[in-house]
Formats: sequence, C-alpha cells, structure tokens
Amino acid sequence: MKNAGRYAYWLWLLGLLYSLEMKAQYIVNNCEQINETTVITQSLMRVSASGVFVNRARVNYRGVSSLVNEGGFSEESTNCVAQYASPCSQSAGSSGMNVLGADLPLTTISGSSPVRMYAVELARDIALQNEWQIVSAFDWQGGMVATDKSQPSHRLHWLGGSYTGAAAGRHVNGYAVWSGNGYFSLPVGDGTKMQPLGVVGDC
Repeated sequence: MKNAGRYAYWLWLLGLLYSLEMKAQYIVNNCEQINETTVITQSLMRVSASGVFVNRARVNYRGVSSLVNEGGFSEESTNCVAQYASPCSQSAGSSGMNVLGADLPLTTISGSSPVRMYAVELARDIALQNEWQIVSAFDWQGGMVATDKSQPSHRLHWLGGSYTGAAAGRHVNGYAVWSGNGYFSLPVGDGTKMQPLGVVGDC
C-alpha cells in the first residue's frame, strides 16, 4: 500500500508540474482571431505549424519573453488563413496594435515563419531570430532591434509603412528591408550610432 501511495503521489506531482508548464505557454494550434484588447501573460507564445494567430485589435505581451512562429502570425488579414500572401499582393484588413513596453519581458522573436504585425510601439531591446514584418507604423520609444549579421533572413522588414523615434540608441543593429514605392530611409546602425541607409523601391 505504501508503494501504491507513493506512486499516486508522484503521478499527482507530475500532473501538477505539467499543468504549471502548460499555464506558462500560450499555444495556438488552430485559428485564433483577436477582436478586442487582449493581454497575454504566458512566458512563451508559440504558433504551431497548423496554427494561425490574427490580431485585429490591440495585444499587450505582458508576460511573453519568447514569441515563436511556425505557422501564421498576421495582422493584415481579415480572415484566418493557412498561408501568407506575398507582401505586395495581400490586401489590407483591420489593423492591430502591439505594445512592447520597457517593463515587458519579450526579448526574442523566432521561428520558421515570418511574424507580421500591423503597428508596433517598441520600448525595449528585441533580438530577431526570424523575419519581423511591419505593415504600418513602427513607433520607437526605446530599445534596439538586433539581428544576427550571419543570418540575412533574420531582419526587420517594412511592407510599406513608416517609423518614428529612431535615434542613436533606438534603431536596427543588423538587417532591415523595405518593400514599397519611392524613397525610404532604413534606420540602421552599429548599436551605438545610427547610420540611416536610403533605398528606393518600386514594389
């Protein structure tokens, strides 16, 4: 009976630990559409290969320290879609705003599929291990966007749109890309000094 009691205790403990681990993760396996202001408190947000996350409102990543996208993460689509359209052909839908404040823990954006956000307020350092696509406005309130210079696919990519607030301590230390028409000044630098790069597009 003692052994049976111990076995039951260990099963209960394992179940508790698994439950706590699951509560620390925000997993999207299907289609999830955000239509109202939402606060995500889990430390890991992962969109699986079969999942689609669409933000049509305002998302505050209050607890997220790592955002991993293996499926679809979009804020330009009006419907849940299985795949991204090309940046130049996808029609604009309802906008979403993301708040990445200085007091929030998000430090990395990674995964095998690009993370597309409509508008961002950034106030802390972010390490890119993926492509981060911006559809509309990028408001730099603080923080550096750092990419691995040995990985050109890890980059901040404006799909048109604009930015404000870039400066010596607030820019892209690494790769940045712009897809659009006309002239655009990419806010790049070495992590200390910003040295904008002017480009002309005809997308």
